[in-house]
Amino acid sequence: HRLIRRQRQMCIRDRLNSRNLNKEIYFITDMQKNGFNGELNSKSKFNVYIVDASPEEIGNLAITDVKIENQILEKGKEIDVSAIIRNYSSSSKSDVFTSAFIGGKRVAQKNVDINSYSRKGVTFKSILEKSGFIEGSIEIEDDQLTEDNRRYFYIHIPEKIKILYIKTPSKNPDYFKLALNPERFKDNLITIKERSPSDIADLEFNNFDILVYYGFPSFSEKEVFRIKRFLNKGGSIIFFPTEESNLNNFNREAARIFKLPKITGIKGQKGEEESFLTLRKIDLKHPVFSGIFQRENFSINMPHFYFTITYDKKTESEKIVEFSNKDPYILKCAREGGQIVLFASSLNLSWTDLPLKGIFVPLLNRIVHYLVSRELLNKNNYITGDEILYSSREDYKNIEIEKPDGSITVSYTHLRAHETSLHLVCRLLLEK
Repeated sequence: HRLIRRQRQMCIRDRLNSRNLNKEIYFITDMQKNGFNGELNSKSKFNVYIVDASPEEIGNLAITDVKIENQILEKGKEIDVSAIIRNYSSSSKSDVFTSAFIGGKRVAQKNVDINSYSRKGVTFKSILEKSGFIEGSIEIEDDQLTEDNRRYFYIHIPEKIKILYIKTPSKNPDYFKLALNPERFKDNLITIKERSPSDIADLEFNNFDILVYYGFPSFSEKEVFRIKRFLNKGGSIIFFPTEESNLNNFNREAARIFKLPKITGIKGQKGEEESFLTLRKIDLKHPVFSGIFQRENFSINMPHFYFTITYDKKTESEKIVEFSNKDPYILKCAREGGQIVLFASSLNLSWTDLPLKGIFVPLLNRIVHYLVSRELLNKNNYITGDEILYSSREDYKNIEIEKPDGSITVSYTHLRAHETSLHLVCRLLLEK
């Protein structure tokens, strides 16, 4: 500003000292408020002309945010994608044509009205027709600045959910496996590998999405390290108590090591069907239950629980379902970068009749999908300048990024979204 001020003052002095009959000064300006501060209030006789060179206002609309609203994604189910459209101009915009694309196909469209200097939220709904990695985008019609008229997202629907099921062999019916992987469905989405606690040393936990401990085993130091590594890579664990469970062992090891709620006691008597707890009113807004029931005015044949364990309520955790006495039945704890779910009752019929109720199968399936989806949602979308943090459950010799044009950027351990003007949806190529 000082340089511009000196130049104006030089022009004024030059005209004052000029012998020309016509004394004129032309200012070519962008008309900013701080451009003049009184230097032109001269009583001398010369003419001042101001040429307005300020740029015309750019009527710019931009998509500033895209978010997947669902917390559980499944093939054949509905997906809700929301976007924020911002109007940066001084005039309102009507009927802004906005489209949602998934897998390269336009799946929804809307006309949006946006007031000047404001923003408007819009939500699109569509059915997910396939699994795997799926690219999507929200787009608005072209304006004077097209670079911000499109915003990408991607989702991942696993083609298989792999569960390592760790339990002591028993003659009791295995309701957990029947609920998630009934034998009559050969192409089931969920695959279960069953092992006893003493037979898992040769298994790589990171090859699975979820570890299910049916019972509370004793953890060796090596197994604790493997579990922490599994959680750190985004894995999930589910714990069920059983008749063989050592509750003191759980408090001494699992609860202490992973900072889980400790078991504070037991309630009820196994097989005593005259005295029981049931479940409180179910929160249909919770992702686990959202979409299970077609009607809001439904009735559930509530299960009975004859024997339960109680968890410490002071430890940080999320209560997914609670008993009629407000004790937690299902708790979720975010730990070590992963998720741990605790059940307060076994699936044995001497503990509960839950496996015989209609809610049992959808409840277990939704919890499994909920844990897997939370690992993948809204995690891998970046804009220019963002640091890309990629964590894998497997070790790779080389990491490459393939751009939409087929070119490849080689990367080693640190990635950064440094592209300048292009919106890119990249694939990560991993070499073992």
